[in-house]
Amino acid sequence: MILLTAILLILLEGIYEGLKAGGHHIASASVEFVFLAMKYTIILAFMSGRTTPFKYPVIALWKIILGYVFLRFGLFDLVWNVSAGQDIFYMGNTKLYDIILSWFVEVGKVAMILVLFVKGMFTVISIPILLNYKQ
Repeated sequence: MILLTAILLILLEGIYEGLKAGGHHIASASVEFVFLAMKYTIILAFMSGRTTPFKYPVIALWKIILGYVFLRFGLFDLVWNVSAGQDIFYMGNTKLYDIILSWFVEVGKVAMILVLFVKGMFTVISIPILLNYKQ
């Protein structure tokens, strides 16, 4: 369930930000509303001590954070690029993350397909972490 929630939050955030960048403001606002409603519902349920009828395994907080960061690194840009109508290899130049990746591609002569491969590997690695498979 943690994996599914993380994927859903990352996809919704990428879609609404991409739609907004692509000029689709009404659709972006609609998806953003769903994203924020889901996010704040989860936060408020956690803070109030609410539980669900499902049995969840106890996962260490560091595993959840690490798995989420890996999953976001792997999925967010791809979803954003598709939602904004950009090429899947597009990298911006405003955020530190984009500047670092652009440096690797331009100065380090790293092929963009390798960057996508690494992002895919981080996505694959995040799945067992968020599912709490034992090492």
